[in-house]
Amino acid sequence: MSRSRLAPNLAAPMLATASWFGCGDVVTMPILANTSMVGDSSTAPDTSTAPDTSVAPDTSTAPDVSTNTETSTGPPTAGQLLALVQAHPCTSSNMVSPHVYPNPGSAVADVPACSLNGAIYFYSGMTIDCDGRAAAGCPGADPTYLPDTAFHNAKGMPLAAGITPYVVLPRDFQYAGLDTVRGGNVAAIIYQNQVVYAVFGDTGPIDSIGAASYASAASLGINPNPATGGVNEGVTYIVFVGTGTAPVDIEDQAATKALGEQLAAALMANN
Repeated sequence: MSRSRLAPNLAAPMLATASWFGCGDVVTMPILANTSMVGDSSTAPDTSTAPDTSVAPDTSTAPDVSTNTETSTGPPTAGQLLALVQAHPCTSSNMVSPHVYPNPGSAVADVPACSLNGAIYFYSGMTIDCDGRAAAGCPGADPTYLPDTAFHNAKGMPLAAGITPYVVLPRDFQYAGLDTVRGGNVAAIIYQNQVVYAVFGDTGPIDSIGAASYASAASLGINPNPATGGVNEGVTYIVFVGTGTAPVDIEDQAATKALGEQLAAALMANN
């Protein structure tokens, strides 16, 4: 609303008429209005109640973009999860693997697995695994292809590497809360500010680490070709451990993602 007001014309005298009655005569004459109420600027119309533009409108109740609900209430981002593990460096005090693992062809030569409250994690590259049911690009040119996986879906079938994001852990790796009988622990795989939720779906040799399914690689924009694809560094694996860390059907990707987001939020809160 505008603050401007139409002020009265203080220079113009106000005229009124008055009549005196007496002796039968009526005399009418102009009377100059009391100019002390007009000409004296000390009693000019009070504008002190006009809006004071020196005080900005109160915006304390406006939406706070710094607490955008999309980021504050949503699942942890890839960047947040990466920052969490980087804040807990892998040292001899939290190393939980029986030894460091070679990562053939990787820029990370010797890889330890270390613990957080509720998860284990490690950094490596990614080699592509096409083991399991043939589907969507697998087995392709996988030189070590096997038609089975260590763990099966709810129907008792091997997993399909071309469809289901899964990680491969060395078969000698044991840790409390990691299900090495049924598998299925949810894992967050992080690469170039992206995260995909996968499951612990297969086991591999004790002299290497950092393998994941064709579908895991494809989901992260990594070349999934089992012969020529993968990357040699820059991948972070977080495997959740403990009760309730595996979906009922380890090939139910919607359930895996939903559970992974819940476990990731709990990990952020508990570390």
